[in-house]
Amino acid sequence: MIDHSGLLITAWAGQQMGVARAVSDFSYCCYLSELAVDRSYQKQGVGKTLLERLKRKLSDEVSLILISVPEAEAFFLKAGFIRSARSYIIPRSR
Repeated sequence: MIDHSGLLITAWAGQQMGVARAVSDFSYCCYLSELAVDRSYQKQGVGKTLLERLKRKLSDEVSLILISVPEAEAFFLKAGFIRSARSYIIPRSR
C-alpha cells in the first residue's frame, strides 16, 4: 500500500505553473495535500486541470479530501468539493 501511494502532477508552460500533490490508497481515499498555482497563472484553468488530471488517476470509489485555506474555499466548492462535518484535526502548533 505504501509503495506508489504518492501522486505528483505538475503543469508547465516553459516554466512550472502549478502542482498537485496527494497521497492515496487508490481504493478508499486520496488526501490532496497541496494544490498550488503560481499567481500569474491563477484564474486560467490551471488548478481545475490539475484536479481533473488527479481525479483521472483515481477510481470513482475513491473520496478526494483536503484541508483548504480560507482564500481557496470558493475554488474548491466550485470544483465540486462539499463541506464535511465528519472531519477532525489536530492543529499545527504555529
